[in-house]
Amino acid sequence: MLEKLVNSKSIFNTFINLYYRWEDEREHEDFNDYVSVMRKVVEDAIGSVDSIKGTKRPFGVHFKKDNKEYKLFLKFKGRYVNLAASCI
Repeated sequence: MLEKLVNSKSIFNTFINLYYRWEDEREHEDFNDYVSVMRKVVEDAIGSVDSIKGTKRPFGVHFKKDNKEYKLFLKFKGRYVNLAASCI
């Protein structure tokens, strides 16, 4: 499941677009609106999740599915960005 998430172009594109928008608009927008969008793309890829919480640093989400906890976030290394995921 984690491999499916980190290899999803749709999730990556959504997360990176939200990240750059958040960098510009953080003083004017509610972060929970961003979490709702991230939840939708995660659930589109793997089905419904039990709970989800957004994180600003690193930018991404912590979520629960099938009694296991996971994190999915943007990982920056120099000029490169990719999705990273792990079981917590």
